[in-house]
Amino acid sequence: MYTNRIDENTFIGIAVYDTSDHLPTFANFNFHTKSAKKYRPKIRCLKNFDLPSFLEDLNTALFNFGFNNNSDIKITCDNFIHMFNNIVYQHAPLKPAS
Repeated sequence: MYTNRIDENTFIGIAVYDTSDHLPTFANFNFHTKSAKKYRPKIRCLKNFDLPSFLEDLNTALFNFGFNNNSDIKITCDNFIHMFNNIVYQHAPLKPAS
């Protein structure tokens, strides 16, 4: 079991109780409620999402994207993902979950 949380309140191990080679793993985390209340996850707000408008903006952006401007596929993919995420954020922004 891998985790990026290692401190004195975390206990991770393997339950050795059988002769099988398929032993269960476990983790015991002690979270403090004060820090959990500070974090509010964000979700996409689809309340005013208009699919035809989204598709029109996406079509326009794809038409103007220029796939052949760069020979490096990584840069082209990064640019495409950035462009797509911007359009999604315009039509369905992230809002704090209630």
